[in-house]
Amino acid sequence: MTSGSDLEVPADLHCTRQAIDLGLEPVGTAQPSAGFILVERPLPWARDVAEDPVLAPAVEAGLKNAGGPIRPYAVVPRGAGSGPATTPEGSVLITNYHRAGPSPAPYVQRTFCVDEIEVAQLALTLARGEEPGMAPQGAMADRELLICTHGSRDRCCGRLGTILHRSASTRWPDVAVRRVSHTGGHRFAPTAILLPSGTVWGHLDDEVLDAIVNRSVPFVEVIAHFRGSAVMPSRAAQVAEAAVAARVGWSLFDGPRQVSVLAEPEPDRPGRFEIHFAERSWAVTVEHNGVTQQPVCMSPLDQTTKTDPRFAVTTLEQL
Repeated sequence: MTSGSDLEVPADLHCTRQAIDLGLEPVGTAQPSAGFILVERPLPWARDVAEDPVLAPAVEAGLKNAGGPIRPYAVVPRGAGSGPATTPEGSVLITNYHRAGPSPAPYVQRTFCVDEIEVAQLALTLARGEEPGMAPQGAMADRELLICTHGSRDRCCGRLGTILHRSASTRWPDVAVRRVSHTGGHRFAPTAILLPSGTVWGHLDDEVLDAIVNRSVPFVEVIAHFRGSAVMPSRAAQVAEAAVAARVGWSLFDGPRQVSVLAEPEPDRPGRFEIHFAERSWAVTVEHNGVTQQPVCMSPLDQTTKTDPRFAVTTLEQL
């Protein structure tokens, strides 16, 4: 199984190449999310979906949601290079994934087909965590794989993500593979989110992606590509969960699990988490190990100001 360092990345794709050269680990870099709203929007997309007048109100409202961020994304419409058309002409498909309970409850999918004029209001309603007052239609697939191809935001995702989507778009009959706008972490391009599990991945290629979708190898063999579960309440909790998943395998992401945040890590003290799954519990200690520079495309590393916290598991004990 390949690792991020095995990816063939052109030197001009700065942030991905720099992340590989620096040995940055993807785990603990997924954005914790209470939900997702996937709105069909035609290409080209603006650099930031918040610049799209249809999505802008939903983006702002989603960040303020009391139960945690609900993140609206643009997706390429079905029939426009992202699978066969499934909606009548003039209609828009909006897919909403919302947590069934407090973090880390799994996501539940519901899909709506509305007229163009209704898109902005429905997206805003869902971003507020409110009920839309209309019946959803059937899901178009059991699972969805969102591959970031947002080239106007980051050229690494635009080039590497598009190549990956092209090869993966019709590979699995039960998985809808979709081109999505910026989901964070373009330094780990190509990146993807697998729903409804909410697992987030980076530095992907065809072999690794197939192993993830089919679970054809033990989880530990792809852990180097695991950015974390978006359902977890924090990035440090994602690191704790990954350590437990390395012990118990893929099944951790299937059944109901609970996380008790006893303390989030700080620079001067470790964090403590308890993860409960299948009548078993683990105590995990996670340390805050400073920060690393976050590569930004087309910027020399010594000129970037973004940083990422570094977390490391120091103890893992089954209770």
